[in-house]
Amino acid sequence: MKIEFQLQLQTRRWSATATNGKTVAAKKKTPNPPVKRAQSLSKISIETHLKAEKPSCDKKQNQGVRSNVVGIQMLPEILHADLFGSSTTLARQSKYSNNSNSIPESNSDFAAQKACRLLKRTSLLGTQEPPLPLVRLPLPPFAFLPKSQSPNEPKLQSTYPSNPIPLATRLRILGEEQSEPFRAFTRSIAAAELPPLPQVWSRAEGWTRYASNGSFTQVRYPDCNALVFDIENMWHISSYAIMATAASQDYWYSWVSPELALLLNPSNKKDETEIIKNIVFKSLIPLGLSPKTPRVIIGHNVSYDRARVLEEYKLESNSVAWIDTLSLHSAVGGLSSQQRGSWLKYRKAQAKLEDIRALFDSVSQGELQLSDKEVDEFASKNLKGNPVRRSSKAASEMKEYMHGWMDTKALQMRKLEETQNVIDSKRNWMDFGSMNSLKHVAKLYLGKSLDKDPREVFESGTVADVIENFHSLMIYCANDVLTTHQVLSVVFPQFEEKCPHPVSFAGMLEMGRGILPISSEWENYINNAEESCEKELKFVEDTFLALAQKALELQKDDKWKDDEWLKRIDWTPPSTRVKILPGSPKWYRELWDSKAKAVKISSSKRIAPYLLKLTWRGYPVYYNRSCGWMYVVPKCDIKKDPSAFKEPVVYLPDNLDDVSYDPVALEESQISHTFFKIPHKDGEDENCGNPLAKSYISAFETGFLGSAYPEANAILNKKNLCSYWISARNRIKSQFVVTPSEHKGLEHGFDYLTMSGGAINTGKIILPQIVTMGTVTRRAVESTWLTASNVNANRIGSELKTLVQAPAGYSFVGADVDSEELWICSILANERQNRFMTLQGTKSKGTDLHTVTGAIVGISRDVAKVFNYSRFYGAGAKHSTQLLMQHSPGIEKKVAEEKIKKLFAQTKGTKIPGYGIQGKYKGIWIGGTESYTFNAMEKIANSDVPRTPILGCEIPNSLLPEHVNNEYQTSRVNWVVQSSGVDYLHLILVSMNYLMRRFNIKGRFMLSIHDEVRYLVAKEQEDLAALALQISNLWTRAMFSSKLGINDLPLNIAFFSAVDIDHCLRKEVYQSCVTPSNTTPIEKGRNASIYDTIVSLENVTGGKIEMLYGKELESVKVAAARVFAQKKVQADGSFENDNDKDIFKAVSDFVENLEEYLEVQMSLSIEEARQVIEPKTAIDKAKRRKEGASDIKYYKSYIRLTADEDKNFPESEIK
Repeated sequence: MKIEFQLQLQTRRWSATATNGKTVAAKKKTPNPPVKRAQSLSKISIETHLKAEKPSCDKKQNQGVRSNVVGIQMLPEILHADLFGSSTTLARQSKYSNNSNSIPESNSDFAAQKACRLLKRTSLLGTQEPPLPLVRLPLPPFAFLPKSQSPNEPKLQSTYPSNPIPLATRLRILGEEQSEPFRAFTRSIAAAELPPLPQVWSRAEGWTRYASNGSFTQVRYPDCNALVFDIENMWHISSYAIMATAASQDYWYSWVSPELALLLNPSNKKDETEIIKNIVFKSLIPLGLSPKTPRVIIGHNVSYDRARVLEEYKLESNSVAWIDTLSLHSAVGGLSSQQRGSWLKYRKAQAKLEDIRALFDSVSQGELQLSDKEVDEFASKNLKGNPVRRSSKAASEMKEYMHGWMDTKALQMRKLEETQNVIDSKRNWMDFGSMNSLKHVAKLYLGKSLDKDPREVFESGTVADVIENFHSLMIYCANDVLTTHQVLSVVFPQFEEKCPHPVSFAGMLEMGRGILPISSEWENYINNAEESCEKELKFVEDTFLALAQKALELQKDDKWKDDEWLKRIDWTPPSTRVKILPGSPKWYRELWDSKAKAVKISSSKRIAPYLLKLTWRGYPVYYNRSCGWMYVVPKCDIKKDPSAFKEPVVYLPDNLDDVSYDPVALEESQISHTFFKIPHKDGEDENCGNPLAKSYISAFETGFLGSAYPEANAILNKKNLCSYWISARNRIKSQFVVTPSEHKGLEHGFDYLTMSGGAINTGKIILPQIVTMGTVTRRAVESTWLTASNVNANRIGSELKTLVQAPAGYSFVGADVDSEELWICSILANERQNRFMTLQGTKSKGTDLHTVTGAIVGISRDVAKVFNYSRFYGAGAKHSTQLLMQHSPGIEKKVAEEKIKKLFAQTKGTKIPGYGIQGKYKGIWIGGTESYTFNAMEKIANSDVPRTPILGCEIPNSLLPEHVNNEYQTSRVNWVVQSSGVDYLHLILVSMNYLMRRFNIKGRFMLSIHDEVRYLVAKEQEDLAALALQISNLWTRAMFSSKLGINDLPLNIAFFSAVDIDHCLRKEVYQSCVTPSNTTPIEKGRNASIYDTIVSLENVTGGKIEMLYGKELESVKVAAARVFAQKKVQADGSFENDNDKDIFKAVSDFVENLEEYLEVQMSLSIEEARQVIEPKTAIDKAKRRKEGASDIKYYKSYIRLTADEDKNFPESEIK
């Protein structure tokens, strides 16, 4: 092993050093007292750790407490031995465990000394919390293959409490066990060639199987272990499927809904119109899924197809893996949000060029007079450079334009022009990534163009259109299946290379098995929200109508000319021929709604701010089409106090041909008034589109935005009440809600109690249509449940999540991972200050990360969270400046920039220029509390092949450095953080899947929202499930630490601060969830810390929790044997040539002098960093120039040593 790597490991052992105290046995096995849940701080600071009723820090009570060199309490000995092995050397009693703030004098422990210096610099050393009670918990023993045993003899045994194989190997075995046989089935069908497409498609109800010889037969459902599957529905008529096709390695299949089959029956032709009029599509598709028979179902955006499958609406989970080619593509060749705009622009230019080339070929072959058809087709796509709908006008204009090309020379020039547009917009990475639709993915991987025109029948056609085009639509559906299989054949092998760890595959499968049991109050919830919203909006509308009527009164004698607001609107009188609102000025007539046959005014209307007489800084507002909303200040007021106006001055258009030309306002701006821009949340380059928008509510509250009418405040409040429902109503109302008891095969359904505990109602189910890896970071994507806001007393409909309710006899068990991504960021570099603030910082002491950031910038702690997360996701100073201006209305841009500059200097630090110092350490961050963190993340992001350091997942091809060069740095850094967070989630899901089966817990995975997981569990087993979740988190945290060279774990992040046990889905178990649309409080749930859970289970088992663990699963034993048979085992139990070992290389490049590298990062300035480096380089320079000389004094004067350096000068080096 290289000496550099040994040095790196040594620098991380400071975290693992601890007191070697012996655990004190509890008297009479009295359990630890239950603890109160810590106040939630949105997963940031140590205040989310276990706020136990801590014992005082006397010697007796602190015996057995292990702490590291800076006094952070580590795992108890028994847990440490189980997770990291008993061979780890424990250090002496820490000098810093009793709130000491001294720094070790010895140079023998370089890393520990540097850590203490860093913490002392930021006043964090000695601020650690008192120790927590010890956690006395036996962990479930793993079965494993003894080293002395041949892999060909898979006879396994269990040991306890210490396991000789590393935790990483154990979790690999679990991932392997849960991946099979699904991975093998997927590989098999991906490598297979599908049978030929049927020539004739059956119109019979249900499933039809087609043999290669052309014969077909009716079957109950496809009988195979792997199936490529696609459904079609007419979503504007019904969410249920009307037809489907599927293919296995041996057969093609088709499914026709009973309702459609009825219409396709020739005997019903006479009554077709009447049947169509009354038809209701409401059939689910049976696939024969069961818990005992493993199956793989493959599709593109397969969660959409899954939601139409009958067996998935049972509470009991099926043994099925839903493989999504869209998700596989996202991990292999997806695009980041920053790339999508450029990619679409390029593809649009490319498509336009292809059309022009085809046209040029046609013309150059002698067809000098273009046919109407050619012109029409070209015009429909390229009129004025934009895609347009076919129309006679579009074709006519383009014909005239194109027939003006009298020869091929003009067309040739056009072709060259468009070719240059394509070249200009082309980037290397565009050949390696695409958007996520099947059409784009097929083009990327197969070079294949899909005809999606038949889709229009499903999207906007009628049932009669489907009947008429039945055969062609079945072919269309089957071609999607064929293309999906071809994409799978290409992308799945690449996915296995990108994400080689079995936990990544198994975790993805678990994510695709979500289920949401829904209250029968669903319809009432929607109705209540609609009624509440309509009531508030009617108040707004009535208020505006009253203000409009009041404004109309100024029409007499032209009084409006003296009003600073109303003089801006159009008072042009109507002509005598006007029949609608005769006698009313133009601005009022424009408010007429022809559909409603009435005047309609809302806050989104341009006239609304004028009617409300809005002001900014006390001055009237004004709107210009080019410049947006502004405020108008007399020049005399500016002379009195020029510093009072912080916003940019706006110069109005003076071109007569400009549509926004306003001669009256222009004259004002030149003589008597100055126009200032009303700030926009996205910065000075953006115009204010509506000062009544949601983002300006804070400006109204702080007084920057005002009104001459008190109604303005009420309107903003009403609009705020409705904001959530207005934005989410369509997504919520379009949810595919199924009542199982209404479907054959699901008649038993399930029941649940109402929220008030009253009568039993029939349950409903929503299968959340989650794309399990919907982004380049492999995060899950879903439009409603993964983005739903938490309940807010001032938001109509925000109680959405509470409609997800546990059936009778069940509970929801889940937790949020405390400070997940911030912890990941800091541990990647073993960053001392940031880790300390995350682990031990408290809001009360002002030492947690968010409080520190808030103090630097001068903002609230809650707002500081936004700054911290955006910074760790790679956002720069410009973005943070915009955030500050958004959250601090009226702040001057220069002031905001200075505050952000200070924030970045103290957190991220200063970047060494590209030429480095003495040619070294180019581009690294120094001097900030997060410098180590960003250096580590950027090293990963800029490495040749970036991989997550835990499960070794590789960045998508579209973001590989060789394809993007230095572009998209923010996206790549963000990928490091969020993709590592996905590794964390997958490890928890795989661990939990295993423990629930081993502990024989009746339940299943329900939903994951980023760093939050929820399970549906039998009520009598909710505490056991809580323990399983705690152990899963412990294993995952320990896995992260061990893979990064830290063989220990702080106790306060080893377990969830609390596990929520509840009867409905909500952020906190104690929330009443009262909103304007829900006035009935919801009964509280409970939460349990690890101490609560241990006490509860010890009471049940008489102190022997291990009795609940059960025997090792036979399938795990088989997987262990398979894993050990496939890989060569090292002496330490890890695998040869495996990314479970030495993954640390991905975190930090080896450097020649590690101590110098760490010291440079600590430097507070580039000059200080230069002082760290230059003395050493000067010695080397002296050695090279005066080799062999003996005048030591000469060398000392030459390299200008300090007194201390002179004392310790290594004379022997240059003699």
